[in-house]
Amino acid sequence: MRTFFTIVAAAFLLFAPVNAQMLRGQCVESDILKKWLAEKHAEYPIVSGMVQGYVFVVYGNDKTRTWTIVQFSAIGIACVTADGNALNRFKPPAVIPVPKGKGRKA
Repeated sequence: MRTFFTIVAAAFLLFAPVNAQMLRGQCVESDILKKWLAEKHAEYPIVSGMVQGYVFVVYGNDKTRTWTIVQFSAIGIACVTADGNALNRFKPPAVIPVPKGKGRKA
């Protein structure tokens, strides 16, 4: 059954004219979604973080300024949770100020 799901999901993502908004709330195997984001939208990972055991990754395309947030589970399933446009990357400051008494001890 899992093989059938994989084939259907792959066909849907690779051949249907879909965008990330159409997939919002939908889940597929992680590798399929990563490939789809790269090949159809040229979106690549920008940043990631963990929440309650799930990994969230923001994918983006600097040229088209589109972005997609994907939630990954430990069992290899990925879900589109949000997407949009007008991607802006912030440059970190050259020196990150550390409040007195809050820094690492040498």
